[in-house]
Amino acid sequence: MAEINTEKKKIGEIFGDNFLFKIPNFQRPFSWRKDNFSELFEDIYAASDENQEEYFLGSIILQREGESRTYSIIDGQQRLTSIAILLAVMRDKTKDENLRQSIQESLYEKGDKFKRIPLSFRIKMWKDLSDYKKYIYEMSKTNLYVEEFESGKIKYTDKKDPRYSLYVEIKTFSEEYAEKFTGNPGSEGKFVEYLFNNVYLVNIWTRELPYAIKLFNVLNTRGLPLTTADILKAVNLAAIDEDKRAKYAEIWRESEDDIGREELEKFIEFILTMKLKRKTIYSVYDEYNNYIFGKYFKKGEEFINYLKKIADIYEHYVRNPINIDDENKYRSLINLMVNYIPFDDWVPPLIYFYEKYGDYYQSKLMNSFLTNFLYVLERRTVIDWVLGLTFTKRLLSLIGVVNIIDENEDPEKVIEAIKNGLYKENLKIAFKEKVNGIDFYNESFAKYPLLMIDLEYVDKSNFGGYKEPITIERILPQNPPENSKWIEKFSEEEMQEWKNKIAILFCSGEKRIFMLEL
Repeated sequence: MAEINTEKKKIGEIFGDNFLFKIPNFQRPFSWRKDNFSELFEDIYAASDENQEEYFLGSIILQREGESRTYSIIDGQQRLTSIAILLAVMRDKTKDENLRQSIQESLYEKGDKFKRIPLSFRIKMWKDLSDYKKYIYEMSKTNLYVEEFESGKIKYTDKKDPRYSLYVEIKTFSEEYAEKFTGNPGSEGKFVEYLFNNVYLVNIWTRELPYAIKLFNVLNTRGLPLTTADILKAVNLAAIDEDKRAKYAEIWRESEDDIGREELEKFIEFILTMKLKRKTIYSVYDEYNNYIFGKYFKKGEEFINYLKKIADIYEHYVRNPINIDDENKYRSLINLMVNYIPFDDWVPPLIYFYEKYGDYYQSKLMNSFLTNFLYVLERRTVIDWVLGLTFTKRLLSLIGVVNIIDENEDPEKVIEAIKNGLYKENLKIAFKEKVNGIDFYNESFAKYPLLMIDLEYVDKSNFGGYKEPITIERILPQNPPENSKWIEKFSEEEMQEWKNKIAILFCSGEKRIFMLEL
């Protein structure tokens, strides 16, 4: 039987003398996006700022080459490379020379020809990024990468290109550095010290590649892991008298059956957002144990009853909304949001709005308020998305909506306050520039504005929602044939300028064409 080893390791040990890593050719290319990078940094920064004793970054699966210190990364390459690039950015931004040298030694070993120790990079990059290793491992070169990328010297095919992802990552970590450490001498050193000594990974390794891959598949596909929802269920049921426990276990099970096991897990985090009005700092269970139970609810019956109430709102007004207005506006819009906005940060404000006002107004009036609120909430969400706000900033923006609800007893005033925030001139200009950008076709949000405009013109009373697959198509061909009318009408420069712009794109799907007319 193959040997399996499990070790708890600090990041300082992972990026120390006992480990060198390489990424096998069969691994997928670098695929994380801005939200992933921002969330990684923000979570570690929050843990450091709160002086948490430990921050757990998850597990990695490695295949060790014999008795050497070289390991192939079977699972965990995105996290390890992101930590390496974060360190490289910190190295190039700090003015603390001791910190620069410490970070550099964790990323790059010069070698010693007299001792026959070769030059070594801590992580050997993907093949498609191998030519760019100098920007990570040489001093001050992350800044150069951004400059050369933005000047066009570094070429990339599209936004799925690893070179583009590397640019976004360096840019994101640079922005986070400027926001958190500028004007605060020594703070970056405290952060790196915490990262090296208090952030941990569980290192699972074996020497046999087939077994390492099998281990990865088993850990990621077999069984149902214990979730935070499972733990909270046990804690709350334990607080209920035995003669009532079966009743409340059934209530919990019904909520789980109605909205699904994975949805319930997310839903439990929604409640944290609504109550704490901040990004979670500790584990979800610790947040409940330390800040929710005893202040907002008692463990047991009170919390499970509240969970059931909020789950019902979620089911009836988000997942499977009824027709709450004569023209079906609400259902049409929420169908679009659920299916085409790739995050659900907007859900807690919507639930919170109904929770606060739903019991005080007649059904028809409340439905009107809810539809109008959804429209301004959607605009707020889409503006933040299109402008490229990080996960943390986007979440803070929507927590601001929750605060507006908290501060007003009149739902109309809530709607008006959010609406007023949408019409600031700087937001309008920035939004217009992004949507009218030369590379709109390749933006992650590109499909949504096209469908949003189409939705304004459909007969909502008979509209059943958009059905997949829907694709974005070009009117101007990407590679028009020679001697075509396209070649006659457009110069090569005009082709490059216009082929990916919103003005000549449309969505198609299910035998319909959603055409944007400008």
